[in-house]
Amino acid sequence: MLKRLNHPCVIRLFEVLEAGSKLLLVMEYAPGGSLLDYVRSRKRLGEAESAYFLQQILTGLQYCHDSEVRLLLLLAGMCR
Repeated sequence: MLKRLNHPCVIRLFEVLEAGSKLLLVMEYAPGGSLLDYVRSRKRLGEAESAYFLQQILTGLQYCHDSEVRLLLLLAGMCR
């Protein structure tokens, strides 16, 4: 189901491979890196930049919802 998603605000999943007890996910390359790394490198973002990223996240989530995909989002490294 996740392989059929195709939206500019959602990282594509191309393939899922099993390697013993592990799953390998072949995903779209994001040349800019992760949003988490971007925010950490700048310490803080301005209001306009934050609003831009929030709009992209919400657009991607709306697309997933409209595609009947329900996701549990785990923000690795954000919760301490």
